[in-house]
Amino acid sequence: MKKQLHITLPISKRDLEVKNISKTKRQIIEAINKEVKSCIEHFNAEVGGWKLDKDFIRSQILSNIFGFSIEDEINQAFINKNLIVEYNDKGSFIRTKEEYMPIYMNERTGKIHLIENSDDKTYLRKFTQRNGFVEIGRL
Repeated sequence: MKKQLHITLPISKRDLEVKNISKTKRQIIEAINKEVKSCIEHFNAEVGGWKLDKDFIRSQILSNIFGFSIEDEINQAFINKNLIVEYNDKGSFIRTKEEYMPIYMNERTGKIHLIENSDDKTYLRKFTQRNGFVEIGRL
């Protein structure tokens, strides 16, 4: 089984460092068009052409518009409320400090099943009411 890489942001709390902004429609469009132009230049370069990460491009556009990383401040707002910001190969996620581990019981046998890796959603098909299971809680 392939081991999944998880990156978790540090959980130290701090005040949000946001600034007042005032941008016109024209300035916002210019910021977007600047990044689009940069992408086109990348694809037209003699040695260029590899695909680009749209999330990174979006982050660049937002940073140019706001003048600071609004995404970092959004992450910090979650961290300040004792939530975890986690990145893995499937994207970025917000979760509680304790991993979500649902507990199911087979109504016919009374046997209890703890789902230790709730990131693997295959358990949703197996532990259904149709198959005689009910969710009785979580750890």
